[in-house]
Amino acid sequence: TPAISREYSGSYLTGLTQNLPEVLKMTNQLICKPNFRQEELDKERKLALDDLRSIDDDPFQSASLILREIMYGEHPYGRPIIGANNSLPEIEIAHLEDHYRQSITTENLYIVAAGDINAEELANQLSEELATLPTRKPPAIGDLTNIRQPAGTVRRVIEKDIRQSVVLIAWPGQDSPNSDRAPLAVLRSLLNGQSGRLFEALRNRRSLCYSSGLQSVAGFGPGMIVGYILTDPKTTEEATTTMIDELNKIATTPAGNQEFNRAVNQIIGNMLISQQSNSSRTGRCALDVLYGRGVVELEDYIDELKSVTPEQVRRCAEKYMTGDNRYEIVLGPK
Repeated sequence: TPAISREYSGSYLTGLTQNLPEVLKMTNQLICKPNFRQEELDKERKLALDDLRSIDDDPFQSASLILREIMYGEHPYGRPIIGANNSLPEIEIAHLEDHYRQSITTENLYIVAAGDINAEELANQLSEELATLPTRKPPAIGDLTNIRQPAGTVRRVIEKDIRQSVVLIAWPGQDSPNSDRAPLAVLRSLLNGQSGRLFEALRNRRSLCYSSGLQSVAGFGPGMIVGYILTDPKTTEEATTTMIDELNKIATTPAGNQEFNRAVNQIIGNMLISQQSNSSRTGRCALDVLYGRGVVELEDYIDELKSVTPEQVRRCAEKYMTGDNRYEIVLGPK
């Protein structure tokens, strides 16, 4: 299965332990001996163009892409992962081969495995299967620091023939995925879900939204903090004001112990459940390695979450989500 994001690309391979040699041979075929065929390129290009049309038909995804374009400009963070209408038709086999030669090297490769395996034996087997992989360094990562800082409230209203409105309220976020990682996780837990503050304030008490929440995104370059609302067009302004008020509250007054402990325990419970899957463990460990955290054991991160205080979360909210320097994207009917 391919794994693609704005930060990395790769593959997930799963199989029975007894079939590991065959799985590794598949790894050799995929990584060391790719075969780029025109019919497959044409098929994937068509699927990507179809996906772009699907994004345009999805109000939330459309608004999110507009926000990225405004915040990141021409940087790849500001573009769809799958490509653009003007670039996809231009891709040729030679472009794929050139990208492969530059990027798929031993200096640009991380391997993470989980399951009933012997690490030393697996390392030896992989050394054999990947022996023909080039050892040159990949191209350097470009400048990722040039994120646009909003001066005041930058508001964009997009009219579209839809029945509901999407509101995104965004601030520039952390400078790396390791900055304020645990406090931000607790902050999201306090605000999100049907028991979270945003849904309680916007839906349960005022009937101002269909759904709401807070996302934080960060990678090798600066990230963003985004509050979102799906609401009736008639309540767009009231819903926006109410969300900003709730974010200001959590940035000025620490959460009570009962609410705070429930939020922390919910994160830990979800993490423990996810660790029952080898693929989930592998995915978490891969991100830890990719972002320079090393192989972080789950127990260490749980201890970090348990050490977070309500005041730390309040300061985190104050750091990222206060002031009028923000982006507001409103996508809704005419």
